[in-house]
Amino acid sequence: MERRLRSAKTIFALTSVCVWVFTTVIFSILLSTTLHAQNRYDVLRYVTTMPGSDAVSTAFGGATTAFAPSLGASIDNPAAMGMIKSSEFSFGVNNRRISEQTNFYQSDLSLLQGTLSLSDAGFIYVVPTVQGNMVFGGGYVRNTDFFRGHQIYGFNPDNTITDSFSNSNSPYYDLAFRKAYFDFDDGDYSILRFADFVGINQDAEQTEAGQMGELNFYGAFEAAKNLFVGASVSVPFGFYRYRRYWLEEDIKGDYWGEFYASYPNGDKFYDDVRDIYTVDEIDATIAGWYARVGVVYKVQPWLNVGASFRTRTTMAVREEYFSSLEMNFDNGDFVGPEQLEGNVNYRVKNPGRINVGAAIDNLNGFSLSGSAEYAAFSTAELRFANPNADDISYARSQNREIQREFNDVWNLKLGAGYDVGLVTPMIGFAHYPAVSKDFGNDINIYSGGVQLKLNQELHVNIAGTYSRFDDVQTMYQSINESANANTTVQRVQIVGGLVFKF
Repeated sequence: MERRLRSAKTIFALTSVCVWVFTTVIFSILLSTTLHAQNRYDVLRYVTTMPGSDAVSTAFGGATTAFAPSLGASIDNPAAMGMIKSSEFSFGVNNRRISEQTNFYQSDLSLLQGTLSLSDAGFIYVVPTVQGNMVFGGGYVRNTDFFRGHQIYGFNPDNTITDSFSNSNSPYYDLAFRKAYFDFDDGDYSILRFADFVGINQDAEQTEAGQMGELNFYGAFEAAKNLFVGASVSVPFGFYRYRRYWLEEDIKGDYWGEFYASYPNGDKFYDDVRDIYTVDEIDATIAGWYARVGVVYKVQPWLNVGASFRTRTTMAVREEYFSSLEMNFDNGDFVGPEQLEGNVNYRVKNPGRINVGAAIDNLNGFSLSGSAEYAAFSTAELRFANPNADDISYARSQNREIQREFNDVWNLKLGAGYDVGLVTPMIGFAHYPAVSKDFGNDINIYSGGVQLKLNQELHVNIAGTYSRFDDVQTMYQSINESANANTTVQRVQIVGGLVFKF
């Protein structure tokens, strides 16, 4: 009885410390970071597309539904953690880099982004028991990032960003037309189409950044011989940052003596438009929660089967936005800059997940694991907090588009490793089908790594991932057409971690 009381006190102390540490982390991150573009694609933005979390689960391609090689398995199936035999503390860092090559008319430029940050930190505590196995634990994992970006420079003979201003969903509808700068007697249209449009030079950079991680606390136990069950509660959180700087210049002098701007006081100024400059900035904080339950059964000492269910994830998003519009003329006069800024709160409900998997667990040193994850993205929803009539109508239209456009998909993951004593090499593969029927391609991620056992208590883990895929970016959307750029995206990730067993 005394030993059990000491164990319970140890569990309580460890859990209290970890809850305090990780709660401090979440609130410091949320308070230190501060979307206007809210739409159905936020469902895709705030979804994990990186296999694994720590170095070992990453090297295995995230295929951990029926296999627990590390702390990272708790994100996939908490029941798998019940098979772990020793307590440990682990942490890791990752370096992520993304290169995006963009082709848009005559423009063919590349943009490189990346970051070095904490990838995971957590603990596993194996409770001393007389029979069976019982495990508690928790931690933080960074499971995705929002790095995208492209640059363009060249002459566009077909359209101009000002064509998109006549779309009432554009922030520039207010700045351009309701401010009367582009408000012509015969309707709302681009000032560059007052006469025949002959093209415009475009110089722009658009970047997305930010990250998502989650706090995860779980428990698992052996309910019957070789049958493990578990449950977990997770709190995902993160931030998102969007910047677009767009300049259109009449560098050829094609537009002269044909244009005017109408000022809000009713005056009209006729002269040559030299350039139009827009700035868009979006900063968002995201927080939510979900629960997961799972089961693993050891069919043989070396063969496991497992399954888990994850509830829908409700993500609360607070978005701050800023837009600015400025026009300059050849004689030095200018219009603006006119600015629009504000904030909005809304919720994104991501679909639940079902995971199934099987694993060969250390058969003469060899391990092989596979899993499949089902996600019904057509059931996702967008909702506004304290909505007005326009918000309700817009949310309903976006949710109808989600049902029409988004696929229900199976994400597939596979991993293998071979323990040769002090070294365990690992490889993995993950396949993510395209969610949208209208754009995007399947994404394949290749991974590999090695586990080095320095001694019984200290392990060093290193893993890397690589993916390459083609994509289409919509630069801007007018009522009748969109300006699309073809991109080639390459992602590289290096993860390193330390494990201390006790």
